[in-house]
Amino acid sequence: MTPLARMLVYFGGVVLVFVVQDTVFFLAAAFLAICTFVFFPGKRFRSGAIPISIFLAVTFAGNLMFKEGRIVFSLYGLEITHEGLTSATVTTARTLLMIIGAKLLLYAVSVEELAGAVGRLLRPLRVLRLPVEEFTEMMLLTLKAFPLLKDTMTTQYRARMAAAGADGLTQRAAIVSSLLVSVLSDILVSPEKFFDANKDEQKA
Repeated sequence: MTPLARMLVYFGGVVLVFVVQDTVFFLAAAFLAICTFVFFPGKRFRSGAIPISIFLAVTFAGNLMFKEGRIVFSLYGLEITHEGLTSATVTTARTLLMIIGAKLLLYAVSVEELAGAVGRLLRPLRVLRLPVEEFTEMMLLTLKAFPLLKDTMTTQYRARMAAAGADGLTQRAAIVSSLLVSVLSDILVSPEKFFDANKDEQKA
């Protein structure tokens, strides 16, 4: 299957999960997605489990609370409704399916192939004089930036933790905040230098 075909299959799946409204379908699909994530043979595929879990938990809680409808559970003034539970389940399952689908797509297709497939898909828009090539290049750069940014922040975080000897939650949060501001400021001021510097570090 070509990269373009794989990408179209993924987009078709995204459309499907937004068209379907059945809760049982999403429970079954979410179970299969979790099994795929846990038992997938590639170790790289399972990276990011903790941030994904936190994001899904926040998504579930955000859609669960403050929904009007038939109350199914109440504790200390906190009311969980049937509508809220259904909305949280469906929304969280949709998010999980899109994440696992994107991971499968990027596992099977390289970033360059994906950007090239998007360029071929958008090629007809050249008739309208839209900057398809510039968009494709920007997409390629963005996709390459995520793992690079993750590696950079992880390395700097460990170095700062070791230097400061931080062991409390407040200290760790302060280091993360300052690191985010520092790295993002470097990228905004001079993105070329950021990429060049990290490429040199990887080669070394």
